[in-house]
Amino acid sequence: MNSYQVTERGAGQLTISAGDFQGGVFLYDLVTDGKSNGVKKMVVQK
Repeated sequence: MNSYQVTERGAGQLTISAGDFQGGVFLYDLVTDGKSNGVKKMVVQK
């Protein structure tokens, strides 16, 4: 499991490289101010 911290306030973005992952289906959860924004699905095809 990977965890990324974004310390900037306001609108921001996080860019990850698909090269860091094997092909497959991954679930992720964006948490802001300690609250979950819902689990989403990411598909990496190689």
